[in-house]
Amino acid sequence: MRKIAIAAAALAVATTGLAAVQAPAQAGAAWRVTATTTSSQVKVGDKVVFTGKVGPIRAAAGHKVTLQEKFKPGKPWADQRKARVRADGTYRVADKPAANTVHTYRVVMPASARHAKGVSGNMVVKVYGWTPLGAFLYVNADNMYPAADLQMNGTSYPSSVVAASTNLSSVEFNLNHRCIALRGTFGVSDASETGAQSTVTAEADGTPIYSSTLSLGVADVQKLALDSPLKVKFTAQSIVPGADGFGGIGTPQVLCVK
Repeated sequence: MRKIAIAAAALAVATTGLAAVQAPAQAGAAWRVTATTTSSQVKVGDKVVFTGKVGPIRAAAGHKVTLQEKFKPGKPWADQRKARVRADGTYRVADKPAANTVHTYRVVMPASARHAKGVSGNMVVKVYGWTPLGAFLYVNADNMYPAADLQMNGTSYPSSVVAASTNLSSVEFNLNHRCIALRGTFGVSDASETGAQSTVTAEADGTPIYSSTLSLGVADVQKLALDSPLKVKFTAQSIVPGADGFGGIGTPQVLCVK
């Protein structure tokens, strides 16, 4: 019985010693991590810079933080970049998002022997990318439609929009408040008659953003700002009697987030 008691006591001492070694990792206060971003709205391929600070400063200096990213709600966090914490506790890390979705970022400082893992607050970044306008639903078409190809001034413009009538024609596209810019080439189809002109307009939720009377052979390249409208509307109308003109927009694209 005495030998059993001594063995049990020895085991208890050994277990207590092990617990004493492991305790700081379990009981230490978590790292304090702050993080901010240079922009909450960027384009695909743009650099997004994140800066912040980790405390306690002396303990954090020299360690590395990890920038994590979540591409969609419900998706797991994914490691993206690492950065070393400077002597003053600050860090700087960057990423170049490749998908035009709403990205969520955070910065993580891994656990150490004395501190539990620290996590910054979440940072939401909307990433926009150029998308063919034809990817969006068109509605209320009145003799103006998407076209697989539009010839203007001898140049081919795929995925375009063009009037099919010399009368006032129009079409709308539902952008669903997801787009902040529109680009394309406004002009008159080469199927028009010599001397033709057409007045071509664009508006966003009823607000005019473009209007010009264009002659056959003229191509007007435009990039127009949008205020995240629900809809964009295009109109075209031939204005020279006896010279049929068919106005259109060559390869229109919108800068959008999914």
